[in-house]
Amino acid sequence: MVELDDRFSDEAKMLARLASKASMEAVRAAWARGLSVTVLEDGKIVSIAPDGTRTFVKELEPL
Repeated sequence: MVELDDRFSDEAKMLARLASKASMEAVRAAWARGLSVTVLEDGKIVSIAPDGTRTFVKELEPL
């Protein structure tokens, strides 16, 4: 889960927790339907299949 420090309001902290929970639920639902999900990991776009297989898609240019 996301942990935010005291620079953020309680509302921002709650929104971050809810967004994280919703994202995890969406991933589980996609995998339950046999669908892959696409994520960003260390500047790389990666597709993750329900069986855990990771497929490299593209490396992003640094900003």
